[in-house]
Amino acid sequence: MPSTSLLVVSAAAGAALVHSPIMVEALALIPSPLSGAHAVLRAGGLQQNYNRKMTSTHLNRRRSVSLNFPLNYMNMEEGQYVDPINVTDPSVGLSGSLGSVLDLVDNNVVLAAVDAVMDGHHQPQHQPSHEDGNVVSSLDANTSFLPKELPIVEEDVRVIESPELKAEEADHPSVKKIIQFTLPAIGVWLCSPVLSMIDTASVGMLAGTAQQAALNPAVSVTDYGAILVAFMYTATTNLIAGSVEKDREEGKDVQKRTTETLITALRLALLIGVVFGTTLSTFAPKFLSMLIGNDTLDPTVFSSALRYVRIRCLGMPAAVVIGTAQSACLGMKDVRSPLYVLAAAAGINLIGDLLLVGNSNPWLGGASGAAWATVFSQWGAMAMFLKWLTTKAKAKEVSAAAGLDIDVESDEAKAPARGVLASKYKPSSILKLSSLRKNKTTNKFLPFLVPVTTTSIGRVSGYLTMSHVASSALGTLDMAAHQIAISIFCCLSPLVDALNTVAQSFVPSIFARPKSKQRALALRKTSLNFAKVGAMAGLLIVTLVTCGVPLLSRLFTTDPRVLSRVKNAIPGIAIFLGFDGLMSIGEGTLLGHKDLAFLRNSYATFFFLVPAFMLRLKRKALKGIPVGLGTMWGTFSAYEVVRTVLWLSRVAYLQRKTESEAKKIEEEQGIGATL
Repeated sequence: MPSTSLLVVSAAAGAALVHSPIMVEALALIPSPLSGAHAVLRAGGLQQNYNRKMTSTHLNRRRSVSLNFPLNYMNMEEGQYVDPINVTDPSVGLSGSLGSVLDLVDNNVVLAAVDAVMDGHHQPQHQPSHEDGNVVSSLDANTSFLPKELPIVEEDVRVIESPELKAEEADHPSVKKIIQFTLPAIGVWLCSPVLSMIDTASVGMLAGTAQQAALNPAVSVTDYGAILVAFMYTATTNLIAGSVEKDREEGKDVQKRTTETLITALRLALLIGVVFGTTLSTFAPKFLSMLIGNDTLDPTVFSSALRYVRIRCLGMPAAVVIGTAQSACLGMKDVRSPLYVLAAAAGINLIGDLLLVGNSNPWLGGASGAAWATVFSQWGAMAMFLKWLTTKAKAKEVSAAAGLDIDVESDEAKAPARGVLASKYKPSSILKLSSLRKNKTTNKFLPFLVPVTTTSIGRVSGYLTMSHVASSALGTLDMAAHQIAISIFCCLSPLVDALNTVAQSFVPSIFARPKSKQRALALRKTSLNFAKVGAMAGLLIVTLVTCGVPLLSRLFTTDPRVLSRVKNAIPGIAIFLGFDGLMSIGEGTLLGHKDLAFLRNSYATFFFLVPAFMLRLKRKALKGIPVGLGTMWGTFSAYEVVRTVLWLSRVAYLQRKTESEAKKIEEEQGIGATL
């Protein structure tokens, strides 16, 4: 860097700048990568003075200094500014005398000169010098009275990130960014499986194997039947995200579109939940008979399963509202709020299970007691969620330090969804269904119905068929063991399934950019970073399955026969979840590319192929050929491997297509430029 007669002292220790025959005025402090926060000076006329507020003493001191040498000026829109780097004659020193100049970043030299002037009010006895040995000319105390050194205030430190690093992070998500967003997003996926796992463990420990076996078909009907309303969650996330972006572009304090979309989604969710719960309760006997498919099944198991389903249907309206609210939080980039609701719901469910499951009444205890506990937790969680959305966070009081700007921080920065409806609504007024008739926003949810439902049905066809095979061909012990295995599986899979949601949060914005070489490169780097995280998640989950399932299964039952059958399922579960991370990032990337037709057609194919292979196992079991949970989970894991390879191959194909399009555009632009 060129030398200059500009004196620079770190702002944390007291800034001072000197130049030119003109008097100057310090206007502001700006960050600098060279020597901390430097003062910016502007040519201000002969009568202007240098002002500096002494934050440590709360005193205003006005000082003026002058030097004699010519400076260059930069022409700006609002006037001329001194160019502190390119000095016309750097050989001229302070007060017009010849001497060396101070390097812009040589703070030690400047501090020594400042201390000498301020402490002794005379010429410095020690002449500081550069590494090259040249002596710096003395400061004239009569014309240059510099501020005394200020104490460094730690709270005033500002960390300035490199613009290049910010641009790179904005261009594509890093591995660190993906992991940071994934960890809290896992909680959103855990709500339903955690409630089911608490039910399974409580019933197995307090009510016995027969009641636990009843949960296998019952939970399958309630949880997998809920895919018929899954379109509400996908639609809410997309519509809320779009509304937030439009409100942000308009710069409005009141998020009109966001609140309107959210309130419509919640009311529509309540209506759909009522219809879904009523329909499921009415046809529950038929659904259970189709799923179990075994007329010789113990009537106690069937009746317990039927009671469980019908009681759970009472909580379906609340369940759909909770799922919709969670999806809205994701659309607002808020992954913390759902975690609070999950913790509350799990606590209520656990307390209810402990109080009810051991009851001998068939409508209050056993599987029925677990169902009641889940229903109470769902309605309680819904009430807390509505309260959360309609109550603003209280600002945290921060004690002010002298001379420092105080940023008042609130929970809203970490949980943007909190209080988003506080301006207009109360919890009791949110769920008024009468307003849906005149609401045009309702129509925006319909386009998501068919494609999302088709994809969801194809995704869970394997789970339903496994429950059918276990219920109809493997016996009561295998049914209980499969319920334990599937409960543990459903609580571990969100650790990697959350990557699907995270990919959908990052990929669409990159995909929407204009076609170019930079866009293609950003998509490639994004896919590679997601693949790294997916592979790491797979290795972690395999370790957890291998070491954790044998231990966790003991929390669900004390029957050694059931425990031995659970161990047989461990290899298949480990293989499935080991590939699940890569499968999830592949599917999320395809959704980000809006490759909906490919996913729809693929899952439509799997909807027939996976049940076909599973039903072959049923036929073998009915013929007396030994078939257990190990064989069934092994077949299911083969399906996962095929799906993973197919998704990643499709992502690679789309990436090559994107790069080819970018290259073609670049060549066309090059030809046009030469013409």
